[in-house]
Amino acid sequence: MVPYLYGGSTADCAIFQTVLHDVPIDAPDKFVDLDDFASRGHGELVPGRDLKLVDLTSEGLHRLKVRKEELIASPSRDYLDTAAWAEALHRQFPDVDGLIWMSRQRGRDHALVLFGDRLGGVLSGRRVGGPLARNSALREMVLAAAVRAGIEAD
Repeated sequence: MVPYLYGGSTADCAIFQTVLHDVPIDAPDKFVDLDDFASRGHGELVPGRDLKLVDLTSEGLHRLKVRKEELIASPSRDYLDTAAWAEALHRQFPDVDGLIWMSRQRGRDHALVLFGDRLGGVLSGRRVGGPLARNSALREMVLAAAVRAGIEAD
C-alpha cells in the first residue's frame, strides 16, 4: 500500500471530495452527518518545488487510453480498482509525486493524490483552525457548500 495525501485545489473542492463525497447525486433526500467528520480539519500545503504529477485530466486519460468513467467518474464501489491504478502508476513512474485530475465532485477544480513516500521535506503548510467539531469557520464553509449542492448537513 502506498501512503498518500488526498487534496483539492480549493477549500470547496476539498469539502466536496471528503465531507460531501458519498452523497448520491440522485438521492431523493440528500443528507450528510457532520459528526462523522468531527475530527477532520482543513489545511493548506505549499510544495518547496514543482511537483511532478501524472495528468489524469481529459488529455492524460486520452494518452493512457482510459475512459473517464473507468477511473475518475467511477462509483465508490470501484475504489479498489482506482486504488490499484494509483499503485500501478506509483510503481511505473518512480519520479512522480502523485496524480492530478478534474474533480468529479466539483468539476471546476483539481483533485489530487500525493504519494507520501516521495515528498519527505518537500511540503510545508499549516492547519487552518481546529477540527470541524470546534472550527466554526470550517463548519460554515461546509454548510455553505452543502446548501449550494442541495444537500442537508447537520
